Amino acid sequence: MKVTSHPNGFLKVVVWERDDGSSHRIHAWDEAGGDSDIHQHRADFSSVVVEGEMAEEIYGFADEKNGGWDHLEANCWQDGGGGYHVDIESSVHCRPVLLRTEIHRAGETFDRPAVDLHRVIAVKVPLVTVVTFGPAYQQVHTILRRR
Repeated sequence: MKVTSHPNGFLKVVVWERDDGSSHRIHAWDEAGGDSDIHQHRADFSSVVVEGEMAEEIYGFADEKNGGWDHLEANCWQDGGGGYHVDIESSVHCRPVLLRTEIHRAGETFDRPAVDLHRVIAVKVPLVTVVTFGPAYQQVHTILRRR
């Protein structure tokens, strides 16, 4: 089992992880607030909210020369010591476009495809989710980061 502090502001406990990238994790937020980055994942996932409440924002984006965000193509990986790294492969300016917000409460399960851009906002803390990722199929994926 690996326990790390994720750069998006939550505690991540990897219960198990397979060579194909599939994994079972616990994510826990002890403070209200949102992910700093809008992001995709390497794999589709299913999440169960065990405690608390979250707002999940789903995004698109528009490339925009003077946009206040960077559109990054990123390769996220962990080193042998559990450190989390993001290798940036390219960047252009963009503007996030909020498509919808979904509220997820304790006892609810939701699924998210890897290609969806999203971010989590912890509304009622502590927020604890159990997340199961399928096999990874996106080595490089998109992150939108405020400039």
